[in-house]
Amino acid sequence: MKRIWAAVMAAGLLAVPATAEAKTIDPAQFGLHVETLGAGVAPQIGVKAVRLWDTGARWDQIEPARGEYNWGPLDRAVGAAEAAGATEILYVLGSTPSWAASTFSDVDLYGSGTASFPKKSKYYLSFARAVAKRYKGRITSY
Repeated sequence: MKRIWAAVMAAGLLAVPATAEAKTIDPAQFGLHVETLGAGVAPQIGVKAVRLWDTGARWDQIEPARGEYNWGPLDRAVGAAEAAGATEILYVLGSTPSWAASTFSDVDLYGSGTASFPKKSKYYLSFARAVAKRYKGRITSY
C-alpha cells in the first residue's frame, strides 16, 4: 500500500490545492429556493432570483379541478419574491393534477399521476397560458 501511495504522489496524481481565496458572488448570480414564499413570507435577505417550487404552487395545487384555479399560493409566492427584491422569478410548470394525468403510479413523489404526461396536451397548454397571462411581466422564466 505504501508503494502505491508513493507512486500516486510521485506521479502528481494527488493534487493539493493552494490556499483558497475568498471571492465575492455577484448578486446577479445568487438565487434562492425559498419554501416559505408560498405563504407570502419573503426571505430576510435581498435576492435577485428565485425558483418557485415546493411553495404550494405546483400545477396540481393551483388547478385541482379542470378550469378551477386557486391562485392564492402563487400570488403570495410571486409577491413575496418581489418584496425580497427578486427581478428573476422562475416558475416550474410541473406536477400533473390527477384529473389530467394519463398514468398513475404509487411512486410518484407528489402523489399518483403527478409525474405523468397529461392525457391531452391542451390541458397543460391551457394551464401554461393562464399562468403566463396572469403573471405577465412578473414571472420571468418558466
